[in-house]
Amino acid sequence: IYRRVNTFEIGTAPKQNTETTPDPTLPPVRPTDPRIGSTRADATEIVEYADYRCQHCRLIAPHVFALLNNPKKNVRLIWREAPTIDQTRDGLLPFVAARCANVQGKFPEMDVALFQASSLNEATILGIARAQSLNMTRFQTCLNDTNVLAAIRADQATALSYNITAAPTFFIHGQAYVGTLDAAQLQALVP
Repeated sequence: IYRRVNTFEIGTAPKQNTETTPDPTLPPVRPTDPRIGSTRADATEIVEYADYRCQHCRLIAPHVFALLNNPKKNVRLIWREAPTIDQTRDGLLPFVAARCANVQGKFPEMDVALFQASSLNEATILGIARAQSLNMTRFQTCLNDTNVLAAIRADQATALSYNITAAPTFFIHGQAYVGTLDAAQLQALVP
């Protein structure tokens, strides 16, 4: 009945796991990835892997939006869905909504609204879509499109293969920043 777990001889140190997780690297950016901010060719690109339900992502979102809206900064955000445990339709619904809004040219508005929403269920998301004046027939058809879910799952699997396992993960000038950055850190990283 007794099972020996994690024990070691007196006078000896326990074995340490010396394997480290490789640093995240940036998968190729696609022209179809949702974007917010500057359209100039010389803009500083920030690639963000985030989750609308992630508290750290929700905390930093206002700072990211402030940076994007700062007329003294030439910044473009490229959005990517962070890998999540919940791969059900309900679990991925905010990501699907963002992609469906992007098809109608309303990604920036939907992105802000999803980060500000107190709940992210289907009724709330449909309300946000109506408030953004989306074509509701097209939006609901897109929400139920299994190809959109499959594409999100595939992109999340790709992120995992590039060692992107946490939200938020930012890539600025090719360097990965995992976790919450405060406003000052974010401003300092973008000229």
